[in-house]
Amino acid sequence: MAQAYGTNGPYVYPVSRTFPQLQGLGLGGLIETIIANQTATVDPDTAPTAAATGGGATGGLLAAGTYYLVFTETNGLGETKISPESSQLTVGATNIPRVTFPALKTNNQARHLYVGAVNGASGGPYKRYASWITSTTHDMTTASPATSDAVAPPSVNGTAPDARAIGLLRKAKRGDYQGVVTILHDVMTAFHRGAAVDYQKVFLDLQRAQWALKVIERSCTTLGESWRANPGTISTTIDVNGQARTVRTWP
Repeated sequence: MAQAYGTNGPYVYPVSRTFPQLQGLGLGGLIETIIANQTATVDPDTAPTAAATGGGATGGLLAAGTYYLVFTETNGLGETKISPESSQLTVGATNIPRVTFPALKTNNQARHLYVGAVNGASGGPYKRYASWITSTTHDMTTASPATSDAVAPPSVNGTAPDARAIGLLRKAKRGDYQGVVTILHDVMTAFHRGAAVDYQKVFLDLQRAQWALKVIERSCTTLGESWRANPGTISTTIDVNGQARTVRTWP
């Protein structure tokens, strides 16, 4: 079953810092530490397998013929490169093939399934058949899609935040959230009004904006966990001018 987009949001690697380190970093330093900790996830290295009638012998809409399958994985921000190719799958009329995937690579959240043309050659080209698959199996009940989602797989691993995503986050770090809001406004307006915008591009802009906000959320979580563990003690101290002052101190 395909997962609804955004259930988990883009994956953001956690940071591990002591309370004194967080005191010295400040918010900007914490966000930069999170940025530095973000790396690409690993490409899948095992081919999917498929059984022509694994989901049933009748009721399927995939055209009869032979197919080759590959898949990518996503961490919610971008996609890996494709997996190795499956063995040739022969599908009869009305068959429902069942595809089985290996376990997701660390920090990836879902898979995108790509399929070669009916009776096409090994090696592609491939087009996306299904997106956001979180289970280890997927039944191919539908015909090959002809929507804007039927795109070719990426040629490079795009799971690390790119310069545009990092630029959005750094603007937000400085208190300028307008860049994030502007991207959301622009892509939402263009898509909902039916503009012929590049589907993958608007999706990527949406993911970039969500990633930037997710890092802010991660910063809040990191601070909250640290503050809960280090509440400090309120006491009175005498400053250099001999004045009593109430302060928070830590051991």
